[in-house]
Formats: sequence, C-alpha cells, structure tokens
Amino acid sequence: MGCYGEDTIQTLNIDKLAAQGALFDMAFTSTASCSASRSVIYTGLHAHENGQHGLDNNRHHFTTFDHVETAPKLLRDLGYLTGIIGKVHVGPEAGSNHSFLRLDVRITPSHYTPADVKIPPFLSDVPGVRLELAEYYRSIHRLDQGVGLILAALENARLANDTLVVFMSDNGPPFVNSETTLYDAGVRLPLIIRRPEGDPDQGQAPGTLIFGFHTFHEVTNYCPTRYMRTRSFKYHRNIARKLDFPFAADLYGSLSWEGLRNSDRPMLGSRTLKSHIRRPPEELYDLEADPQEVRNLATEPEFAGQLKDMRDALEAW
Repeated sequence: MGCYGEDTIQTLNIDKLAAQGALFDMAFTSTASCSASRSVIYTGLHAHENGQHGLDNNRHHFTTFDHVETAPKLLRDLGYLTGIIGKVHVGPEAGSNHSFLRLDVRITPSHYTPADVKIPPFLSDVPGVRLELAEYYRSIHRLDQGVGLILAALENARLANDTLVVFMSDNGPPFVNSETTLYDAGVRLPLIIRRPEGDPDQGQAPGTLIFGFHTFHEVTNYCPTRYMRTRSFKYHRNIARKLDFPFAADLYGSLSWEGLRNSDRPMLGSRTLKSHIRRPPEELYDLEADPQEVRNLATEPEFAGQLKDMRDALEAW
C-alpha cells in the first residue's frame, strides 16, 4: 500500500484513509493464521484463551468458547446492528445470512503482470512467485476499491463524522515464509484507525512486549512455536522442533511453493528451505541488524543474557 511505502500498487482510497487517521507502523497479530487471528480481534483474548486454536472446521471443532463474548455481541447488546460482509471463518456462527448480488460492476479490474511485481525479501525470484504476486497485487487493488465504496457510502449517508473506521489485516501475505509463520513477514500487519471527527494522530508507542504462537492449521497439524518480540529482538521457542515445521495445505499446492522448492538452490529469500522446515530449539534475532530473521543468535555467548531474559518472559506468559 502506498501509505506504507509501496509505489507499484495503486491504493488511493486506503492512502486517503491513512492521511485522515492514525497509521501504525508496529502492529502485530498474535498468530499468523486467519481463524485464530480473527478470534483475537473479535474477543480481545489470545486464541488459547478464547478457544479458537486453529482454522474453523467442522471436523476438529476449533471454535470460540460459548462463554466468551465478542465485540459484535457486546455492541449488539447496546442496540447496534452488527454484521459482516465476506469471509467469517470463526465459530460458532450467530444470526442468519442475507444474500446479496455478488457481482459489483463498480470494481474496475487491474492489470498487473509478473513483470510488474517487486519480490519481497522473504521470497525468491522464481516464475511461480511472480505469477502469484501479480494476482496478489490485483486482489489488493480490488480491496482498495472496496474500501473506497465503504467510505463513499458513509459520506453519502452523512455518517463519516460519526463512524470509527478501522483498517487492518489478520496475518501476512499468503506465501510460504509469511502466512502461518511467526517471522515478521507473517505477523506484522497494516493498521489504520480513523476516529469520528478526529484529526490525524501521531504518537509514540510504549516499549511493550509482544507475544504470540503458531496455531493448528489443519486437523493433522500441531502447535509448534511460541514467540515474543521487542522493538530490537525476536525470540522463537520451537516446542515441536523434532518435527517438520507445518504450514497450510493451500500453500503446499501453490505455484510459488512448487517453484521455490524445485529451484536449483531452494531458498526463501535469504533463508534456506531446510532451515525453514527444520527448526532449532530456540531462535533469537537482532531485528535492527537482521530484519529478515536469518542469523540465529541463540547459541552465541554474547547474547546469552538477552536469550535468558526473553525465554523467562515467554515462559511467564
């Protein structure tokens, strides 16, 4: 998105929203999988507290506990009409569905090609990656037009000055080494908040700690990793380190994954494919010197104190 420094994809509506509100450059999800992440947004509780341990699915019954109240329910109890358009992917469902015409002629298709894309540092430049990135660019362009339609509807209804608008994602892009991993490519998010009749805000975030964990994606997978993050360091505890690191089935079937794993030297950006799948017991990264989290400092003596502090904090959490 342009407001975050992207100059290839046109996101004029999201950029306008960012100019009118507060843009956060250090926003994170506690887990890089959609159902669990959305449950945290709706409830304010980590997934292991609200019950939505992984993807909402009838087979393994991952769902929010019945006693957990969500923000939409609390708002509805106060008299607001609440609803959601599009993907829900959390449970249990409440209320009924209303059908709408699914074709919107106001959405203008974009025409990004594989040659147009920029390869992000967490991926390598292979044809499958370029093809799927071009599709991803087109989806972001459609998203921006959808944001514009919502903002225009608020203006036309004279509700813009009475509405809190929040724009965010639930996890990183749908690529290996991003979605369903706890590296920053999977957990760092866009976040824009425009308050009613508010001027754009600027401020300094407190030096808080961020915690999160890898969730079950499929019924056969497991919960292998915990992480914590400060502004300078990132710590990963790989609980299931003797097992291959799992990622979502749809990523296994992607063109980008096929291209990456079949390349002459399989790499995910600067990370070897082997090191992505086979994890050590602990990982520690200096995010200022190594933002892609490639050089593991966990076994280096000079970082033993930092490692212990973050290990203790994660265990206490």
